[in-house]
Amino acid sequence: MDVTAYLLQSTDRLIKWTPYGGCTVDYYEIYRTQANGWTDTTAAFLIGTVPGNVTGYLDQDRICPREYKYRIRAVSLCGGTLYSMSDTATSPLPKIDYTTLPANVTRTTVVDNQFTRTEWKAPYFPELVSYYTVFRSADSVSYQSVGQITGPFTAADTLQAYDDWDASIQTTKYYYRIETNSVCNDKSYTGKTGDNIVLEANIDHSAYEVKLEWTPYKSWGANQVDHYIIEWQDEAGQWHILELPPNMYQNNEIPGNAPTSYTAPY
Repeated sequence: MDVTAYLLQSTDRLIKWTPYGGCTVDYYEIYRTQANGWTDTTAAFLIGTVPGNVTGYLDQDRICPREYKYRIRAVSLCGGTLYSMSDTATSPLPKIDYTTLPANVTRTTVVDNQFTRTEWKAPYFPELVSYYTVFRSADSVSYQSVGQITGPFTAADTLQAYDDWDASIQTTKYYYRIETNSVCNDKSYTGKTGDNIVLEANIDHSAYEVKLEWTPYKSWGANQVDHYIIEWQDEAGQWHILELPPNMYQNNEIPGNAPTSYTAPY
């Protein structure tokens, strides 16, 4: 039996072989191992079986982006207990190493005026992620590790979040980025970062005004913030959208490219 392994665009691997000749075959067993050779099937992993009239198998396992060898075993030849081993075939390396793709931060926000929450989208194949490392910076240059989110993860774990309770949210603007560490011992490239908004209020009692100033949100890129909305909290703890002069702003929205400040009467 001659075996050939093909790498598909989806990173699945199609294994095909010539049928065993001269005798009926009850079923075929498909074995896989990392491409460092083997001496028999005990060094390989049985990944599937197919009936004796089938000579192909689609390997859809999410495995590390390495070279793998495949081998086929024809079982129960001529109705007896004999078997026959094929030669080996090596699958090509994938063009893209999905285990090093970055996890991009979708947003960083302040929650309940107590901590920052950074959310990110998992890279391809979340089940290959061992853990995420969260890095924080106060200047967008020097980053320090502040925490980890540890697996195991499943294919459904496409969104992740980390709450940073050690952030000085009242005074400091932070930047966050995520490093993916895969079960293949690969680390990701640096993805998109996230940053929080720091709000400062200065009261002018003589003019009965409050001047609000905030740091712009930068992580979505230039001109990607459509607008800002200012909210105020009443004595019962409920939040309301601050009504802005309609002749200056539409729908109580401050355009994202406008100055990040507003003076309101009190």
